[in-house]
Amino acid sequence: MREACGPGHAGYIPPGMTQFRLGIIAALAVVGMATFRVIQQQSELREENRSLRQQMEQLAPLQAENKHLSNLLAQANNAQKRASAQLSELLRLRGEVESLRRQTNELGKLQSENQRLRSSQLTSKAGTQTARTRESWPKESWAFVGYADPESAFQSAVWAMSQGDAKMFRASLAPEGEAFTEWLDKPDVDLSERIKAEFEKVTAFQILAKDGISDDAAILTVMAEGINEVGRFKLQRVGDDWKLAGPVTDAGASDTK
Repeated sequence: MREACGPGHAGYIPPGMTQFRLGIIAALAVVGMATFRVIQQQSELREENRSLRQQMEQLAPLQAENKHLSNLLAQANNAQKRASAQLSELLRLRGEVESLRRQTNELGKLQSENQRLRSSQLTSKAGTQTARTRESWPKESWAFVGYADPESAFQSAVWAMSQGDAKMFRASLAPEGEAFTEWLDKPDVDLSERIKAEFEKVTAFQILAKDGISDDAAILTVMAEGINEVGRFKLQRVGDDWKLAGPVTDAGASDTK
């Protein structure tokens, strides 16, 4: 039989020491488990952190694209606002142009009527001719009087030519008038010199006769004083205005009637 170990024996272990050792072992086991858990959590956090970084990297292009689309939307909105503002301005300008056009025609009518009344006091009537077709317009009285009727349109064209105003002269011509095609192809400077030279020696013009060939066309017979030449000119209605279509020659007279 094994001898019992007493307190004085070399292999004797007190009961309290055994419990102490067991406590240390248990504590070490707990610490080991805690350490393992911490390491495991750190690994999980690292993995989660790496996953989040990957997601952020994947989101970066989407964020850039979203910003790009936002900029495009802002640009489109700004362009739409500018287009709307430009349309409003265009409509406003069109309204002003139409208003000025009506005022110009009214002014032309008034100026033409005033001139007719002044001239009628200085000219005499001949046969069935009206005072309007026998009156004389001296050069110093020439002015832009609009395009309300053939006489006004002719005077406005004559005034533009005497001033060498190429743009106003073109504006006084009928689009389908072929007689001035050669003139219209000239540069403004050349045209200005050409038309101004035509009336350099003319001191006045007198409308001798007015022949209405249709509701939209008339022929004026005009005496150019100073050079003592008589010419016939066709006037054409264009919309609400009358415009100069060109001179009428004897050979082409039958074509215009």
